[in-house]
Amino acid sequence: MDEHLVKDPAPSPSPTDVGTTGGGNSGGTSGGGADPAPVCDSIGDGKYNCEVWRTATSYTADGAAVGSLNEGTSYFYCQQNLGRRETYSEWTNIWWAKTDDDSGNRNVFVSDVYIKGGDNDAPVPGLPLC
Repeated sequence: MDEHLVKDPAPSPSPTDVGTTGGGNSGGTSGGGADPAPVCDSIGDGKYNCEVWRTATSYTADGAAVGSLNEGTSYFYCQQNLGRRETYSEWTNIWWAKTDDDSGNRNVFVSDVYIKGGDNDAPVPGLPLC
């Protein structure tokens, strides 16, 4: 799968509408020379809680859609560039976060686009690389 464009005919809240600070793949800040503040918090056992701002499709590492991850706080293990792009409205990213989805699938990936915080085409601050 080279590119995946998500289209939603019904208006959904943007990341900015759900309490973020604007810009970026999921409403994070951009610019400045300092490292961005972490948006994910360690909860132990190699897991990090991050805020998912809308329900998202989960995929295997090779790009097969397998389930979904619901809006709200979810745990993730790490993130990596899987070589494919996810776009939703003005937000786009090549980084994917590894998690267990709400459909019962383990070790699947959700686009960083749907994690609150961060910038377009950049890893989510506070979530380690795989």
